[in-house]
Amino acid sequence: MEEICFDREVIFQTIDVVNDETFALYMKNMPSMMVDQFRVAEMIIINRCTVEKTNKNSIRGSIKAVNPRAQIVYESAQDEFYEMKDQMPFDVNADVIEISDDDFGLWYIDMIDHPETYQNKTLKVTGLIQKPKGIPAGFAVFGRFAMTCCADDVQYMGFLCKADDWSEFKAKQYVTVTARFEYKFMKEYGEEGPVFYAEQVEAADKPKEELVYFN
Repeated sequence: MEEICFDREVIFQTIDVVNDETFALYMKNMPSMMVDQFRVAEMIIINRCTVEKTNKNSIRGSIKAVNPRAQIVYESAQDEFYEMKDQMPFDVNADVIEISDDDFGLWYIDMIDHPETYQNKTLKVTGLIQKPKGIPAGFAVFGRFAMTCCADDVQYMGFLCKADDWSEFKAKQYVTVTARFEYKFMKEYGEEGPVFYAEQVEAADKPKEELVYFN
């Protein structure tokens, strides 16, 4: 049999396979090892899922926090598992969708995954603002700091927010924003992304837990 040899190797796709039975345990005790795998994977297969034990929101949050573009595929021997829908702890059909401090991470990931759910809707969210140079007039960056893996891996998750006047608010100050949400192309992103158009901005206290967690 003739041996086929290649003069070079090309990585076509990186796929991780994770056992749901041990996912939470490994994320608790070896988060750095898990996150290092998620960062480079195009697809992550979660197998051995069950209706009784699988927490899709926690899994998705842990993965999407470090790799928003990763495709997550769930596998289960239970047909009814595939009928499960992700349940948000807030009413996405309310006139004003109120996001609590504890739910910021869950909302952020769902918003990135399913921006059509929030398109042109009004939300009320608390976060802190940044005022970097080079962004358009009338805009600030609104978001929260999140622990995506461990204490050494804290990232600011922010996006553009437009208001009539930011002058009374300082950089790194917490505010509560009531704003209309649009997911659109902005040259600052270089692609489509979330944008808030604030109807009301109020000074806010720091959340009891300043860091956002995903699991």
